[in-house]
Amino acid sequence: MSHSVKRGKSRFEQFRMIVPEDVREVIGKTAWTESLRTTDPFVAREKRAELIIRCTAEIRQAREGIVDRAKADAIVLLDRAFSLLAQARGTMDRAVQLPLQLLGSFVLDSWVGTGRDMGAQWWGDFLVREPVTSDEAIPSFDNERERAMYRLRANLVEGRGIADGLVYQELAAILLDRRVFHPIWCVVSYMRSLEPRLPLAPDATYEVVAEAFLRRLAEYRFESWPENVADALAPLGRGAAPVLTSRPQPAPVEMRYQGLLAMRLSEGLQYWIDQRRPGESAVNEARRGVARYIALFGDVIIGTINRAQVNRPGFVGGSNS
Repeated sequence: MSHSVKRGKSRFEQFRMIVPEDVREVIGKTAWTESLRTTDPFVAREKRAELIIRCTAEIRQAREGIVDRAKADAIVLLDRAFSLLAQARGTMDRAVQLPLQLLGSFVLDSWVGTGRDMGAQWWGDFLVREPVTSDEAIPSFDNERERAMYRLRANLVEGRGIADGLVYQELAAILLDRRVFHPIWCVVSYMRSLEPRLPLAPDATYEVVAEAFLRRLAEYRFESWPENVADALAPLGRGAAPVLTSRPQPAPVEMRYQGLLAMRLSEGLQYWIDQRRPGESAVNEARRGVARYIALFGDVIIGTINRAQVNRPGFVGGSNS
């Protein structure tokens, strides 16, 4: 608020504008005061307008500086949270693997959890989010076929203790590239269980934290992975894809197969899950079996599968399994 006042016996009006409380520490005063040094009311009005513009700009700059410092401080606290997690889990590799696993599980669950009440989100004794309903799948892959193949890759690689985090790093990179921040609030908020001072509001600060969070996950270079594992598993990793001349290739589509028999095996698996809605243990077992079959024979047309392939020794369901 600004106005003009008379001071003592002075012939001139004096400009006065209160400094907002949120920037007083930065600006260093509670109000601006300055003589307008004129008795002409029209000149006084022009000078007062100029002073208002100048003071308003100073307020804006002070607030921008406060926001910038808050964002910088938030990044420091995020890195502190990662350091605390590394101390708790023994290595930074394991510290990064944990939020990667949380991210992967949360995103994959969202693909099949549309309309499901996700409930309150707790990290230990720390409530980080009120109950929410998952109305939409978190944006990442563009169609169900891509999602199905990604799930297959995650089942093959993640949780084996060899290169945990490799597939989920790919997901973090996609979310970072697409700037998908708010849908993963729950995962980012896990870091507050380690560093409660980490700010996730207002939105501008949260987006900075979420972007830094995803960047640290996507760009981290693991030390515990076997040498050249990323190249060996490309295109899951970032290396050049190796030439796999011995891997069986999917059989070409044969027109004589119709309906379910014309589907690829990975598509048939997802169709079975969507239509039958089996229990979690049944889904996991089916995915493991299909993953092994595809590794041996490729993602073939269902109608081309024969008994000899299913009974092959070493395959799930085979004579030596």
